[in-house]
Amino acid sequence: KIQLLERYKIDNLIVVPFTKDFSELSAEEYVENFLLRNFNPKVIVIGYDHHFGKGRTGDINLLKKYQKTNNFEIELIQKEELEDITISSTKIRKALSKGDVQLAKDLMNHHYFIKGKVIKGKQIGRTIGFPTANLEIKEY
Repeated sequence: KIQLLERYKIDNLIVVPFTKDFSELSAEEYVENFLLRNFNPKVIVIGYDHHFGKGRTGDINLLKKYQKTNNFEIELIQKEELEDITISSTKIRKALSKGDVQLAKDLMNHHYFIKGKVIKGKQIGRTIGFPTANLEIKEY
């Protein structure tokens, strides 16, 4: 995702580890103690069905309550569809888990890719005429 975002010349990107403590923040704590305190945003972009905070209780309506007193704009990303399929990260993950890389590509509007270091395996593929590359994938 970071490599894809580089296309858009983003000045700063912050990747926040999704820890147990972070996952237990209420929606209000997330807005007050994370978004507003750390970033003082001018614009918050949110998807049409995005929810946040413990129990997924926060949404655009909660952000609107904070908007008035914290002077930020909200930009809503509308629902997008491809051939009557609503595009979502859940549908992309399901397509990939089923091996439907073409559907995932169509939904993402770019090729799916993985990156890793080629490591030596048991070289079994060579014995059946299909040499393969074993990839060591790092979790981020």
